[in-house]
Amino acid sequence: MRNLLFFIFLFLVCFQQGLSQARVDSVPILEGRYRICGIDSIESVYIIYAQKGNPIIKIASPKVNMCNCETVVIGRYYDLQLKSRLSNRAGKAHTAGVMVGNVLVRLEGDKVIWDLFRCLNMKGLCFLQTSDTSAVVKE
Repeated sequence: MRNLLFFIFLFLVCFQQGLSQARVDSVPILEGRYRICGIDSIESVYIIYAQKGNPIIKIASPKVNMCNCETVVIGRYYDLQLKSRLSNRAGKAHTAGVMVGNVLVRLEGDKVIWDLFRCLNMKGLCFLQTSDTSAVVKE
């Protein structure tokens, strides 16, 4: 009887831990107000770090010159429509980076989620306020 209770308890503990770990790839499109906490660039790609709550999201956006647009500014909040570049890849944990155009963008870890996102309502560093994402460059 003790063994049965022990195995039931062990099963419940393992099941609870499995539910509490949210997977990023279970939600391919994330929307909401993100604070821009850093901007960098690698060759022809902008790297934008955005934060919503505790984790930091890494966004890769190909450099595009646009006039008369709202440029993304560090410290401001934006309603970003994000889509994972790795959501459909097998072996995501073993991926070191993702090619964006001809540029390899490395994944990070630690405080940055082990993923790389594209922003459906951003071109380069230009934030598109419209909900119409048809103007976004296809990569």
